[in-house]
Amino acid sequence: MGTNPPADIDDQQRAQGDLTPLNVVMIFVVIATCFAVCFLNSPPPERTPDGAVPWADGSVLKALTDALAFDFSIPTPLGIGVKNLVFGIACGVGAMIVSLGLFAASRSRERDFTLVEDQPAEQPVSHLQKQIDAFQGAQVLLVLLLAMSFLSSLWAPMAELAIGGSILLLGQCLWVFAIRHGLNGRACRVAVSGLAVVLTLTAALAVAYYYERNRTMRAGYPIGNPLFFAACLMPAVLICFCWIASSFSALLRGQRRALICLGLCAGALVPLLWGTFLADPRSTYVGLAAGFVAIVFFAVRGRGAKSAVAALTLVSVVIGYVAWLGPILEHRSETIRTRLYAWDYAAQLIEQAPAVGHGQGSFALLGDSLTVQDVLDDPRALHARLSHAHNEWLETCVDLGSVGLVITLGCFALTFWAGVQALRRDSTPHLRWLLIGLLSSLVALITEECFDVALRVAGLPTIFYTVLGLTWAVIGAGRSSEPPAAAPKGRAVLRGLLTACVAALGLLVSTSALLDFQASRALYDFQEKLQQRQWDAATTDLEFARRYRLNPSRKLTAYATQAWCHLRIAEAAMQDFLTRARADADPQNPMPAEQLLSAGQEAVSRASRVLELVDHLSRQTTQYYGTYRLAGEALELMRRVALATGDLARAEQYRQAALAALTKEHERQPYDAGLAWHILELSGELSVREVVELICPPMQYHQVDERYYQLVQEMAQRPSFNTEFQPILTEALATLIAQPAGNAPVRYAAQKLRIAAWVAAGRGEFADGRAYTRNALNLTEKERERFPIAYAIAHRELAHFTFLNSPGDPQAAVEIALKGMSLLPASHEAEPVKMRMRERLAMYYLAAGEEQAALDLMVGRDQLKPEAMRAGMASRYLSLCQLLSSFDAPRRPDYLPARLDRFDELCQTSQVAPQIKPVAAMLKANLAMQAGDLSECVKHWEDAIAKGANPAQILVQAENAAKEHPQDEILGRYLLELRIQLTGPGLLDAGQ
Repeated sequence: MGTNPPADIDDQQRAQGDLTPLNVVMIFVVIATCFAVCFLNSPPPERTPDGAVPWADGSVLKALTDALAFDFSIPTPLGIGVKNLVFGIACGVGAMIVSLGLFAASRSRERDFTLVEDQPAEQPVSHLQKQIDAFQGAQVLLVLLLAMSFLSSLWAPMAELAIGGSILLLGQCLWVFAIRHGLNGRACRVAVSGLAVVLTLTAALAVAYYYERNRTMRAGYPIGNPLFFAACLMPAVLICFCWIASSFSALLRGQRRALICLGLCAGALVPLLWGTFLADPRSTYVGLAAGFVAIVFFAVRGRGAKSAVAALTLVSVVIGYVAWLGPILEHRSETIRTRLYAWDYAAQLIEQAPAVGHGQGSFALLGDSLTVQDVLDDPRALHARLSHAHNEWLETCVDLGSVGLVITLGCFALTFWAGVQALRRDSTPHLRWLLIGLLSSLVALITEECFDVALRVAGLPTIFYTVLGLTWAVIGAGRSSEPPAAAPKGRAVLRGLLTACVAALGLLVSTSALLDFQASRALYDFQEKLQQRQWDAATTDLEFARRYRLNPSRKLTAYATQAWCHLRIAEAAMQDFLTRARADADPQNPMPAEQLLSAGQEAVSRASRVLELVDHLSRQTTQYYGTYRLAGEALELMRRVALATGDLARAEQYRQAALAALTKEHERQPYDAGLAWHILELSGELSVREVVELICPPMQYHQVDERYYQLVQEMAQRPSFNTEFQPILTEALATLIAQPAGNAPVRYAAQKLRIAAWVAAGRGEFADGRAYTRNALNLTEKERERFPIAYAIAHRELAHFTFLNSPGDPQAAVEIALKGMSLLPASHEAEPVKMRMRERLAMYYLAAGEEQAALDLMVGRDQLKPEAMRAGMASRYLSLCQLLSSFDAPRRPDYLPARLDRFDELCQTSQVAPQIKPVAAMLKANLAMQAGDLSECVKHWEDAIAKGANPAQILVQAENAAKEHPQDEILGRYLLELRIQLTGPGLLDAGQ
């Protein structure tokens, strides 16, 4: 008895069926596709991942990753184009293989036709009918969803977006049906095992890459995005847990070989869970929780047990929300706020077209236009273009309306109902746990996509639709082991036509995927052609990319890139035009305007093409932000051509049109300092309030550059400045007092106080500048987490005003600067700010006599060699000395001469630029002149010339000093000697 196999082994084999050639081929296609999509990449060769460390010599992992990237021979902009290519071709090829295989099998059955009407049914008709209805209904609904997607091109704002997105959906549907009809029960078991192995290896590679290459960023390689990577691992995690449960069940029945499966699954969970942890994906954690609940729900039998699981789940959800999710939402990090905004915009778009939606891919076109209502209040959450709803099912409702969403959810609901019905049959334990694993994986993926958009990018769609197809295949395999009877001749012809149609659709999908990949390659290749001034080739590449990209969001990117390329070409043509105009024009006989216009026609033509592309997008939606800036720059370029040709009236028209376009873009990007400066340049003279309102948003979000500081200083010289600025300052200061009930707070009060500090510092009122900045920091204390960089920059300004107010006591400035540096987030956009803060902090350290602390800042950042450190230290001493030497004598710190000596010493002992070495002597001469010690001043001038200073420059300074001290003999004698040295005695003017 113990030597006989368990009784359910034969049942399991009968239920699974024998492997057919079609099964074997499809197993290979499924596993190979999943492997290729998970592992292959197509990154640009020059791209180094953020935070990556150099590869170790002889690294095996480097050789592997290079091989998986085809040695960077097929680069695409995002590095994932090859994943879309593989999946698209697999969808088409799989559909063609299955359709031809099923057609051949049906022809074979026609030759062996036997009647089966008299055979008794294996199950009661009512029970079987319910199963067939649910299972077939799910498949019918998926076809209806596909049909509606294509039909939506009739009412979509951009039909080409709807068609491209529908072709992608067509491929995914073909993939599901190919797996459903290409695999039987035994084949499903092999395919699921292969999928689990592929995902386990993916997780293992990600863990190895994380520890060897990049511990700064969350784990995501080789999928790409950490969230998408973690979502891909969920099916393998859940299936392994189900197989562990199945193995325990087998062990209880005396099957010791189940220990092997148990050990393998436990071992696979190590890299799977490790990789998930390193990715730190909150949406995946929610999906996994839903998946584990689904395992329990599907595993228990009886309505009472299932109801208990449902009740327990509800209680757990409430507890989980209060203990974990609630605090996260209350904290509202940047990514969570982005999702909340996206969901709100999706709801607004659904209200506009509730029944059939706006058309496939329409959220990518319309969603971002709604951000203007919130971007001023939360620019960090909305700084990037919002091209997805961050919820797959809400985006489906936006694109295809409530009808499309009901069809989608109905397809899932019928799939789960069919799965539950299949679990009620007397199936083998292994097939039962296999189906539970697939159903729970589907639950986890559907839940995870409530917070993500991975089904619209590369990677996860392959896993999601593979799981759906395998679920259908397992459900279908358990229904009946008998082949269907051969159909009459008329139906055979119809089956042949259907096979031809499916094969044609498969060919369409594969061809479209290949064209989409070539379009992605073109989006990368055009840059080199643009640099080589192969303008027509570059624009041809982008025209191809715009036409054949399938993903709606990627197609819109191709539109914008094409407009950008034409603008760059127009700028190059404009430069050529100006060069030719300067070379050919005779100042006495200028080139006629007609000839100049002809010479600049290339620039105008290219700029006009930019306007055409922007206008095309704008006609599809009232506000397609991101391209108005390109239009504004193109119009400004056309204005410059008009000015060069003397057409002032047309130039003014272009200026107004450019200003209107940039102002329109400013609605979406009010925090962009470069855009705001562009508007200031085109606007002419604005009122103080208008300038302040343009400057404040960039100051709140991040920072503005030195141009804005200079602009404020120039504006402060206006006679009317105090009158115009005083009401603004009064409003900002009023916010320091509790606001009366019902009064709205003054927008940008903190930034206006910082501007007041700039004005005060420009006038030398550093104490006032420090006070204004302290008040600004008090106002922004509550926003420090939302705008950390701006908050740190305000500390930098406070440190500098504190130092300028009391340079003799720099310790307070050091402490404030250190606090500001600690507030900066660990991000790339904060790096330039951190570098400037390091420079300032080094200056304060040198002022305090802590040269080693300043040196540690340099060494900690760059690991410089001793020679470079001496030169760098000299540069910092120079900045300090130049700043302090401009102070009046009463405010100049006593330590300045010592610092000048130290700077002089460092210059002489390091290979600095020759023009730097005499600077210390020249600064000492200026200080001596301010003190009235002209003999000391002359001595330092002589020292400066001996160290390489230009005598002509010293002569200018000496002549200016002689005008202030005409009676000083020492200065007069030195001035005469210097003139003789430079011009010779015979050339001296007797009057001098």
